[in-house]
Amino acid sequence: MQSRKLDLKQNLSPSLDWLEDPEIFRINRIDAHSDHLFYEKREDLKLGYNMPLKQSLNGKWKFSYAVNSSNRIKDFYKEDFDCSSFDYINVPGHIQMQGYDKCQYINTMYPWDGVEELRPPHISKDYNPVGSYVKYFELNEELKDKNVYISFQGVETAFYVWINGEFIGYSEDTFTPSEFEITNYLNNGENKLAVEVYKRSSASWIEDQDFWRFSGIFRDVYLYAIPKYHVQDLFVKAGLDDTYTNGKLNIKMKLTGLLECGDFQVQAYLKNSNGKLVHNFKENEFIIDSSRTINNRSNNFNDCTSDDNSEINDINNSKDINEDIIDNNKLALYEDNIARTNDTYTKVRINTTINEVNLWSAEEPNLYTLYIEILDSEGNLIEIVPQKVGFRRFELINNIMCLNGKRIVFKGVNRHEFSSKNGRAITKEDMLWDINFLKQNNINAVRTSHYPNQSFWYDLCDEYGIYLIDEANLESHGSWQKMGACDPEWNVPGSIPEWKDVVVDRAESMLQRDKNHPSILIWSCGNESYAGSNILEMTKYFHKNDDSRLVHYEGVFWNREFDEISDMESRMYAKPLDIEKYLNNNPKKPYISCEYMHAMGNSCGGMKLYTDLEDKYQMYQGGFIWDYIDQAIEVINKDGKKVFAYGGDFDDRATDYCFCTDGIIYADRTISPKVQEVKELYSNVKLIPDNKGVTIKNNNLFIGTDNYDFIAYIEKEGSRVFETVIKADVAPGTEKYIYVEYPNIEDFGEYTYNISMRLSEDSLWASKGFEMSFGQSVYIIDANGYKKVDKLINFSNSNDKANKANKENENNVVNNEENNIIHQNLDLSSNSSHSKVLDLCSRSTFRIIHGDVNIGVVGKNFRMMFSKQEAGLISLCYEGIEYITRVPRTSFFRATTDNDRGNGHNFRTSQWQIAGMHQRLERFECIEENDKIILTYTFEMPTSVKTNNVVKYTVTPDGNIEVNIHYKGVQGLSELPIFAIDFKLKKELSNFEYYGYGPDENYIDRNNGARLGRYKNSSINNLSRYLIPQECGNRTGVRWANVTNNKNEGLCFKYVDMPFELSVLPYSAYELENAMHIEELPQINYTWVRIIAKQMGIGGDDSWGALVHDEYTIPSNEDINLKFIICKA
Repeated sequence: MQSRKLDLKQNLSPSLDWLEDPEIFRINRIDAHSDHLFYEKREDLKLGYNMPLKQSLNGKWKFSYAVNSSNRIKDFYKEDFDCSSFDYINVPGHIQMQGYDKCQYINTMYPWDGVEELRPPHISKDYNPVGSYVKYFELNEELKDKNVYISFQGVETAFYVWINGEFIGYSEDTFTPSEFEITNYLNNGENKLAVEVYKRSSASWIEDQDFWRFSGIFRDVYLYAIPKYHVQDLFVKAGLDDTYTNGKLNIKMKLTGLLECGDFQVQAYLKNSNGKLVHNFKENEFIIDSSRTINNRSNNFNDCTSDDNSEINDINNSKDINEDIIDNNKLALYEDNIARTNDTYTKVRINTTINEVNLWSAEEPNLYTLYIEILDSEGNLIEIVPQKVGFRRFELINNIMCLNGKRIVFKGVNRHEFSSKNGRAITKEDMLWDINFLKQNNINAVRTSHYPNQSFWYDLCDEYGIYLIDEANLESHGSWQKMGACDPEWNVPGSIPEWKDVVVDRAESMLQRDKNHPSILIWSCGNESYAGSNILEMTKYFHKNDDSRLVHYEGVFWNREFDEISDMESRMYAKPLDIEKYLNNNPKKPYISCEYMHAMGNSCGGMKLYTDLEDKYQMYQGGFIWDYIDQAIEVINKDGKKVFAYGGDFDDRATDYCFCTDGIIYADRTISPKVQEVKELYSNVKLIPDNKGVTIKNNNLFIGTDNYDFIAYIEKEGSRVFETVIKADVAPGTEKYIYVEYPNIEDFGEYTYNISMRLSEDSLWASKGFEMSFGQSVYIIDANGYKKVDKLINFSNSNDKANKANKENENNVVNNEENNIIHQNLDLSSNSSHSKVLDLCSRSTFRIIHGDVNIGVVGKNFRMMFSKQEAGLISLCYEGIEYITRVPRTSFFRATTDNDRGNGHNFRTSQWQIAGMHQRLERFECIEENDKIILTYTFEMPTSVKTNNVVKYTVTPDGNIEVNIHYKGVQGLSELPIFAIDFKLKKELSNFEYYGYGPDENYIDRNNGARLGRYKNSSINNLSRYLIPQECGNRTGVRWANVTNNKNEGLCFKYVDMPFELSVLPYSAYELENAMHIEELPQINYTWVRIIAKQMGIGGDDSWGALVHDEYTIPSNEDINLKFIICKA
């Protein structure tokens, strides 16, 4: 690759000009190579990542911070400079996460937007934080007398390196390794390593990802030495023949050393996962090229992906930095320094067939280990290299992406490397948690949004089985933003020649490091960088150097002139109907949603509309949820409490505030309720039980169900009455109906027939008995037999029943004069002070007390009071305990979700917020019958079109209250967010148990993963920890709920006619609405119980405009009825 790269031969002095030159992005950095391990002794293989030839420099470093280059300590790198006054900083780690500079979150715009007028490639002179790092070290014995290199696995954004006062090199590209040879600059004793890191450079224009803008040395730093004969680079392509049974193994390696060809031996052998020898490579399987010399006029690494006869590019083809002062004698100054001057290398190739291999897939991640040994002429081992190998074949067949001959569906997430404590400096423990979580929740794919990850992550994905889109470190969203805010003439990299080499170098750095990982199926050119010839060059590089993978890039959607960049149609946040439009219009490429289901706050509603497309269209091949983890930073607030901060909380401007909190898990790696839905919809095994057995649909491509136990059980209204274990071996890609010997059911009631698929033995990522899939069917059993119950009966099938009930309600209220009962109209202006006591049915314990303002109802062990003035129930006592604090109120408002906020929901529905807060009592009626009293309140609401709602309380002698609430639909208003009644109870009533759908929060458009059962919770634990408090904690299909104190004293809410939705929280919807952080919520004073007739869905197609799908909304012209009973728990 042509680029302006510099050599050390002329004692080159570093220049700050490099920071603003996109053509200078690496100086003396050795070329990228595979990330394989190597050892000098076979017994050292057991040490794994702890190679004896590797010396970690992680830990405490001396550190000095400056806001810009003018204020930095310029001579800190010199060997005799005293750094004792410097602070200490942790490496790896971000500068901003350790008390320096300011954390800043930005999505699409550049962080200097509105601060300075800048255009590419220029950066600010006033604000460009500099971190001056110093590490003192002595070389380990194992590294002495060898060629030694230093490896920086990740430094943001640009940095200069010195050893013992001598300049070593310069590099950009935050997310791939930068390595330099330092052999000739080391002392025998103590050495001084100095690194100067700049937050911004020209690279900042193409690292405009949606994340926190950090800087510093945030990944591992280490030294490594190589043996005198060394596998410098290795490329193992483990494909399959056309039968998909036999492995085609193609190995290329580049060996370095000072021997002439023939003075060394290479031997290789392959073992399976059990350590059994599978193949011992024979001499005739090796193709050894003659030894070559890398002269110091070459800038071509000739890595293992290069063609064997590729030409060596001459420096005369590259552009000089100062052409007016450079002559031919000084050309060496601008050449690439690859390992050593006049180094020799030998290329070795192996091509062979391995019969009947075990295939690699996410379902069965079978790995072999290839061992390569380099021996001297006497047979002494010089180096041994172990390399994991996964045989698989990824290809397009009839425009469909196929793995090992079968159509693949990606059930994926976009994953930023992030930790609330450490930012992007995540640990191995974080990664292990992540890989276990993905496997446990049926997520089979990850897009490394939007940069190459740590090498350890790829090893885990190989071992555990996760498909990867490996994405290059490229995003320039702020230079082209599709909203038209930017001048397209300065879109980078575009087709601007000066930006070509730097982006192709990023493609090269990623491919060369990661090429041996079978988990990577797709290379991605980057993210949201529009299109142009430079990105096309990246695709050409991928295609030329690796024909075993496809290439992805979404940006061509915005410029079809460069459609050839991507091998697949990839879009972000397209609606299901838009996707279907593409798939029904003679598509030329397979389709993936590289970003969909924007999981910001309470989201992921309507996900099933996307996953249903997987079965409907062969060319729809899944998608990647945006995204995996909330990017919120853990801080200690002024009260000494741990809280989570988002954009703007650090006084960072410009900022995109909470747009960084889009994960299906919280920032501290606790699981959000959204995961319940994801796990169900991503499951490869669908379970559809009935009262005779279960249909098992195995959508896996390669594995059957024989490694699972199926637990079949029956529950009556939440209590288990039967359980059995069955085995079922359903082949991949097939379905089978399995009969279950269920007992005859004689007791009437509601029953659930449940099937749970669980691991029958321990796996790498979960223990025996862990549930992977679940199915449930609900039946009412009565004298007429079995009747199946719809999961969403209270939403989708309620109209007819509600309208019928509403008419009955109206008849009861309007025509009551025919019933020969007592009818009392509201008259608060009356001066009457009479008190009338009526004994009903001669039951002295049940009586009604009529006051001027209040009506009391008294019975055995209960007392309640209804107010004409307050318009409702103001007191409810059972056994002397008061539970009500204020009158219950109907509500049409829910706390705004992030999706609501983004789609203008509040603007459209603002009348409904006022309607609940300021409704006016229009009429009150009290009706006394022989065995009950009926109190009816009719409210008028302040909406532009007159609306009413009616609340009717019916009290019976047993102390039960039947509550019947009716909304009469009208035309001309927006959709209703919710129709509910709120109960403000004492805070001691903080526990609740319910029989409904759970266990986690669920909504009408996000309850496929919920199951009907009995669950217990508390009001505070029911508060989902979305970064901005919002609507949360809902449960659908609730039959009854007990809300109690710690003595199990409290209230019970039971459905009548139709299940309701339920929310039990320590805060009202208005308190949630008024807080921007959880810690801003007030002290807990009450428990708020919300009994809900209907609540609209939460949506999730995106968070900046997409509406909740029509089928999950509540039109204003729909009549709604809610009926339930309140009694003692």
